[in-house]
Amino acid sequence: QQDQNSTVTMERFGRVCAVLGPFDLPAFVTRIGNLYAKRWFYGEMPTTTATFALSNEREGTFLLRFANSRMSDFAISR
Repeated sequence: QQDQNSTVTMERFGRVCAVLGPFDLPAFVTRIGNLYAKRWFYGEMPTTTATFALSNEREGTFLLRFANSRMSDFAISR
């Protein structure tokens, strides 16, 4: 059985395109690689998971993730 997180649905791909578009190879792939290489970027993560992940971190620690409410937005959790 294939891991669900390794499958890219059209919805998930559309979300990435909406945020990092336009889809112009190879620049698009470079933008994705540059963003996901940042240690503070977590991609898709529910708010509750982000809050829990940061609960024991020092003040000023943050992470950037895709917003849950709008497909083309980011959210900063701190």
